[in-house]
Amino acid sequence: MPNHIQDEEELRLLDIAETWRANESAAANALAHPLHSLLYSEYQHLLDALRVTQLKGHQSRIALRAHQHNMHHERHNLN
Repeated sequence: MPNHIQDEEELRLLDIAETWRANESAAANALAHPLHSLLYSEYQHLLDALRVTQLKGHQSRIALRAHQHNMHHERHNLN
């Protein structure tokens, strides 16, 4: 979004979304490149962790986009 000022809430949500993206990347990497051979239960545990991380990341990005959308409408309603 060009020429818009990020408020504290947007910065907070951006930080959360970036953290979850990094967590998602780490979880995917752990699953794709395990340090040792995995038992099925260990593989399943890593897969479950990746799914939870993906869900939390998706939720954080939805919250960020919703906030940006609301702020966009607020700015345009003030003009």
